[in-house]
Amino acid sequence: MLDEFRYTDDLLHDYWTYLLNQKKKFDPWLEHRDDITVANALIVLIQRTTGLPARQLAQLEGAFIHAGGIREKMNVARLEARSGHDPPLCPVCGAHMQKRISKRGPFWGCGDYPRCKGVRKMQGDQAIGQ
Repeated sequence: MLDEFRYTDDLLHDYWTYLLNQKKKFDPWLEHRDDITVANALIVLIQRTTGLPARQLAQLEGAFIHAGGIREKMNVARLEARSGHDPPLCPVCGAHMQKRISKRGPFWGCGDYPRCKGVRKMQGDQAIGQ
């Protein structure tokens, strides 16, 4: 049975730690005098090394299925965004405004853009001058 592969933020370090731990198990065979024994140990190590990405992909697929796909995650994000505070009304036309971001920072823009170009400054999630 293969050891469980543990993921952290440093994936390269995780791979090397896993592979070195696997190599330690095979050290007696890798240092054997018989070339066939060494070759067989190397073949097993190579199989484990090449099987690691397949196991990682299977684990990621399981997490994707459990947590939901991209559409489900986007739907959750939309619902969370909508469940927050009611957006302010546009000072020009009275339509609901939407959070927007420019190179100067976040602001409220009219939801009826481009017909209406009403804007409000944003401080945190609150509109200034509401």
